[in-house]
Amino acid sequence: MFAKFYLLVLKKNDINHLDWHQNNAGHWINHFYGFGIVDVKKSIKNAKKWKNLPHEIIIEESNNSIISIEDNKTLISQIKVTKAISIEFIDIIVNIDHTSIGDLEIILISPYGTKSILSQEHYEIFQNAFTYKNWSFGSMRHLDEDSKGTWKLQVFDKREENIGLLKDWKLKIYGHNHQINL
Repeated sequence: MFAKFYLLVLKKNDINHLDWHQNNAGHWINHFYGFGIVDVKKSIKNAKKWKNLPHEIIIEESNNSIISIEDNKTLISQIKVTKAISIEFIDIIVNIDHTSIGDLEIILISPYGTKSILSQEHYEIFQNAFTYKNWSFGSMRHLDEDSKGTWKLQVFDKREENIGLLKDWKLKIYGHNHQINL
């Protein structure tokens, strides 16, 4: 899926930005800048010794527990993944009924503590216009991390007066059996 990404050597493009964090695989990531900018010389060097990735593996796990989303409280739901693969990309599919989804902050947390902000509190023009029905968020922040362990979905209702339910959520993890060594 993202095999060409491994050719690239990336570096921070704004070293003073406070959101830089390393994921468990050692990649620097930022919610504003992603993985940064390409180091062209090192990327060309990597391209000369390129090896194909093994076949892609897809893991799907879900949590079907219905949980209330209460005002000014954090809900944490978990999914345990038992298969270990090296992650390339993750789809996070959620079903949330809430009278104002703009109230919600939604974060995926890997077993290693890497956080991926999926949705932040935001203003909605049309209140009650829609819910997150089979809504798919995507994340590359967990690139090269191991899939095995307990994944957490954190939902925080940041404004009062609107209530909701986390009906279910699913992880669809794309990856392969081992790390790429260049």
